[in-house]
Parts: sequence; C-alpha cells; structure tokens
Amino acid sequence: PNLTIYEKLIADFTPGTPKYVFKGIAEFASYPPEVITGDNYEQRGAQLMGDILSNVRVNVFNISKINSEVRGGKAPRIKRLSEYLGDSYFSYLAGLPDLVLLMDESHRYRASAGVKALNELNPIFGLELTATPFVESSRGAKPFKNVVVDYPLARAMDDGFVKEPAVVTQRNFDSSQYSKDELETIKLMDGIRLHEATKVELITYAHENDERIVKPFMLVIARDTTHAKELKEKLEFVFDGKYLGKVIQVD
Repeated sequence: PNLTIYEKLIADFTPGTPKYVFKGIAEFASYPPEVITGDNYEQRGAQLMGDILSNVRVNVFNISKINSEVRGGKAPRIKRLSEYLGDSYFSYLAGLPDLVLLMDESHRYRASAGVKALNELNPIFGLELTATPFVESSRGAKPFKNVVVDYPLARAMDDGFVKEPAVVTQRNFDSSQYSKDELETIKLMDGIRLHEATKVELITYAHENDERIVKPFMLVIARDTTHAKELKEKLEFVFDGKYLGKVIQVD
C-alpha cells in the first residue's frame, strides 16, 4: 500500500542490486525476468508484448495508486486505452492464461475500491499475505476465508524467527503507592531511559565496528486520539523539556 515497499520490491527484482531475489538461478542468467512497474508499464509493457524471449515478467504495482485513481467511479489509468499498447495494459494482463497475483499487506485494501479492479484481473492463482487477516466492518472484524497457512506470532517466537520481548521493570516497585497519572509518567520516563541507553549502545557499536550509526525510536501506544495528545504533551515536558519538538503523534 505505500511507496517504501513498492520501491524496495522493484530494487529486489533488479539484477545487480544487493538483495536481488533471483541470484544464482541459471535459467535467468541469459534472460532475467523483466520488471514492469506502475510507472513504466505503458512503454515497457508494449515492448514486451511481442517479445517471446523474455518469458517471465514480474509486474510490481502499488494498490494506493489504483485506489486513488478509482475514486468517484473512474476507471484506473491501467484500465484506460494506451496509445503504446493499442489496448489497456489491464486488459492485456487479464487475458494472460498464466497470471499469478501476490498481494502483500492485503488487509489494507480488502475493503477498498481497488480490490474490485484486482478481482477483474481473474488470475489463475491469487495469494494474499498479511499479519492481520481481518476486514473491519460496522459489525466488527470479519476473518479472512480460504486461509492456506496460519503462522501466528507466538509460533514465530517459539521457532526463533522473532525476538522475544523483554519487560523492563523497577526493582521493589509498589504501584499501589502512585496514582494512575503518576504511573503513566513513570512508565514513559522508564521507556525514555531505556531508549537513551539503547542509543548509547548503538553509537558505541557503530564506532567500534566502523558501521553507520542507527538511531533508535520509541513507540508509545495510546488508547485513542485524546490520550495520544496527552501522552505527547507529557513526553515533551518530562526531563526538563529535552524531548520538546522530538515527538510526533500519528492517528
């Protein structure tokens, strides 16, 4: 749904890049898969339609672009007639006998207008990937159907793919001695202390190993937007205003 992953995917499918996904595949040595994107499909797609040598094509599109183009009932640009193609690229894809569709972060657009356009592509196989297999509706969250693999976070932690979270506490701390507001402030300050300690460790590691310095950030979850505003104000004024202007609120 966002440009960061879209641009990363294009790079990962481009030969010669550090994380090229087809490295070492002999069949692709002479004719690597062609990458067609939401930015070049009109020109590049037209060139490839008659090219029989490049038999594997990877199309990388961004659902947010399609969503923005279908607002107000309009047809997305990919469905409009192209002077380069003599048809729409969408029609060309929909007519392929072997189109496979991979949809990342699919919970983000299951209920959007763009997903109707994707359904019309009629692929032989569609695979959705998400860590949140639910569609939010007025009646609550509806779980996805046709789930092939369910691999929850707990199993990923057990299998060693995800770090186990560490809970930071104060020794001999009695929470009953503080009000709810005071407890919240103490937790925020403890979080900042851990953040500062992490920052020092990262700087030390970078200097000792001649690596670039990675800046850590601290994520605070709020109950709602009103609570988020209150937390932002607290964070900016604890420790004598050291974090003034360094906190953002994202709703």
